[in-house]
Amino acid sequence: MKLRTCALLLLGACSATSFASFEMMLMLTDGRIHRYDPENNVALGSFGAGQLGTYNNAYLAINPTGNSQVDVLNGDGVIRKFNYSTGAYVGSVALGSGTLYSNLPLKMRVMSNGNYLVDAYPATGQVSRLYSSTGTLLATMNPFGVNYVPLDSTVGADGNIYTLNRIQSGANYGYYTFVFNSGGTYVGFNSLGSSTNSSHFTVVGTAANEILVSGSNGYNTWHGALGTGQTYTQASWSYWGPSDGVVWIVEGHSRTYVMDYSYSSPTYTNRLAYYDPASGIIYQNQYAPTPYTTFIQGVAIVNAPEPGVWAAMGLGLVGLMRRRRTRA
Repeated sequence: MKLRTCALLLLGACSATSFASFEMMLMLTDGRIHRYDPENNVALGSFGAGQLGTYNNAYLAINPTGNSQVDVLNGDGVIRKFNYSTGAYVGSVALGSGTLYSNLPLKMRVMSNGNYLVDAYPATGQVSRLYSSTGTLLATMNPFGVNYVPLDSTVGADGNIYTLNRIQSGANYGYYTFVFNSGGTYVGFNSLGSSTNSSHFTVVGTAANEILVSGSNGYNTWHGALGTGQTYTQASWSYWGPSDGVVWIVEGHSRTYVMDYSYSSPTYTNRLAYYDPASGIIYQNQYAPTPYTTFIQGVAIVNAPEPGVWAAMGLGLVGLMRRRRTRA
């Protein structure tokens, strides 16, 4: 009877997971990596203090080829690897370009094959580069020269690389997303118009089959389809109130999170919203400000196993209990 009861409880738990998916965020701030539950606004501890490198402007990304691995790139040109479950340091990779300048931006993503997509100042001029998992330079992605400044990069659901670029012309700044294949070969571009604001767009991310761009005015967030020659349109917002800007866009298991902030010396208010590609609306009424009051230098998200995986694990345990009962 006890085995039957345990089995029913386990199956009930597995069924419940089919209606929800836990997501854990990693936020780099205060010189360490913080674990955070965005659904319940709960801090889950931190790790990496004193282990992130020479400068204070490190960036982080989940490495899908590692075992519970998050990688952190610092201005010293070294990528440091950690197990985000235990917080243990597990190794490093030195980029072939050597030390990077310590000024911003310095963004980094890890592709599905373990290659590193980096936007930084490796020497003269700001460029987007592709490195192998061992740090070998594979491609430099600035097809129209260093005057087109890369601000951020992401990888779309189509496997292509999308870089957000800016070029100055007099008092105006033109914005584009340049598109490259997974090997760093240029494919085409999308025009995002122009502005007198040099921080009009500063961040790019993904949402299902769309690309999102945003910047210093958080409510100036635009979305467009994958590919080249696309027209981007402005997303609607369910307002928080005044915002200084969006700094991170990260796609989770079931939604894309948009992190904006406001600053009142000496503290930051860092808030999460989420974007729904079906409606084109960014919803903010579900999330309270995060518990972190310093600037969020980097954000990554850990997706929980699919509900089907949990169900399979549960059924396997039920089968094991049945076999033990038969042997008894």
